[in-house]
Amino acid sequence: MPITHNTTSTTALSTKTNSRSERERQLGALVRKSPFGVGESLYARSMSIRYGVTIPGLVLAGGTGFYLGIQPFGYIGLLVTPFTDPAGLLALPGALLFGALLGCVVAYLSRDRIKPKLAHRYRRGAILGAITLPGYLFLGNFPGAENGGTASQWAFGIAFCCGIAAIITYYQRRKRATLARHARRLAQQQAASH
Repeated sequence: MPITHNTTSTTALSTKTNSRSERERQLGALVRKSPFGVGESLYARSMSIRYGVTIPGLVLAGGTGFYLGIQPFGYIGLLVTPFTDPAGLLALPGALLFGALLGCVVAYLSRDRIKPKLAHRYRRGAILGAITLPGYLFLGNFPGAENGGTASQWAFGIAFCCGIAAIITYYQRRKRATLARHARRLAQQQAASH
């Protein structure tokens, strides 16, 4: 007795497989194209909150905002140092060099996440590290930092607010990038269907 194959089910299965591979190819292209590395991946699905926002990204954005928000108080401590502890200024050249080195390390580690084709990445990282690290290291010389007075509470509060603002900014940027990517994908699908 001859065996007859159901050609419609075979055609439907091959069409589904082709559409799945086409979708995976498009997602891979979008991940490579996105300047923020936003894309659907196993890591993003397991650690995302919404719009491709990851918990480590939120923590990193908050820490960066706190670090940059505390800089003015560190520089006030640096300006006060010649009058309160002149020998402490000997740490300034080492802080500049160490900050430049740390900036290069951060630029290397973020090469796949923060604009992969960023021009002069290591130069910018070294300059930013050399500028910010002294402000962080001289924070202990800020007036009132030792006894935990009102000034240190204000410094901590302002830096904390900067961290919250950085988290909100990170979330909004990821949201805009994700929505723009979805809009482009829908436009491509509509153009392909027509």
